[in-house]
Amino acid sequence: MRIFVKIISCTAVAFCLTTFTARADNCSVINAIPHVIRAPGNYCVASDLEASLTGGKAISIASDNVTLDLQGHAVKSRLDSGDDDGVGIYAFGKMNVVVKNGSVIGFKYGIWLNDDVPYKRSHDNIVENITVDASGQIGIWILGANNIVRNNHVSHSGKSALNTETVYGILSSGNVVHIHNNDVSEMRHAAGSTANSIAIRESKDAFVENNRLTNITNGDGMSFGINVSQSNNVSINSNVIAGMTHGVFFDKTSDGKYVGNVTTEMMVRAYTGGQNGDVK
Repeated sequence: MRIFVKIISCTAVAFCLTTFTARADNCSVINAIPHVIRAPGNYCVASDLEASLTGGKAISIASDNVTLDLQGHAVKSRLDSGDDDGVGIYAFGKMNVVVKNGSVIGFKYGIWLNDDVPYKRSHDNIVENITVDASGQIGIWILGANNIVRNNHVSHSGKSALNTETVYGILSSGNVVHIHNNDVSEMRHAAGSTANSIAIRESKDAFVENNRLTNITNGDGMSFGINVSQSNNVSINSNVIAGMTHGVFFDKTSDGKYVGNVTTEMMVRAYTGGQNGDVK
């Protein structure tokens, strides 16, 4: 294997974006965080990486056509769960970005692939095979068109049972989004607040399929398995939802169909709005 080492100078250690990047045959290795990816290509992590951030990003993707493979390693915040206001992995307005194969622990937002309205600048991005744990508010937040969120495990979003912010395991906006085969569990929120395992908003032609969603409601807080708002033609199929106040919820501005889902221990209603495709 050929290894090339690039030394990056810094004016202050605390704000150094990269200590060095080693180039292997098949990927550029990120050895320290914070780090900014500025060029297309394959990037990877060779060991667990930790940082203490107050509003920054551990890994920022500032280029299209990037694959970031954590290779089974973790990007972690050193601060207590949710007290870090930063982002684990971040991109804005990018396309053909893949984030895969590892863990993101802590941070207010675990993975945030951002975009602005009308959510067309960011597209064709994938988040897969990631464990996102102990995010302060949102585990995976993905905006844009033709995105895929699959085979992830998201748990313990929300700082604690005292958290009063609206909490999300997976939150998606944009058209033709596929969210499938994810496990979302144990959203943490306070009485009077709201937790969402999966939320779809401002979307058209979204598909939410084969996910497993469990949650414990604290006090009189509301919890939703799949919460759809300001969206059209949303398909919700073959999900398992347990221990919520609401299972599948369409607000009055939204429409779609649900088929073959299993709901247990719903404290208020299993289904609100939408069309029941199980009824012939």
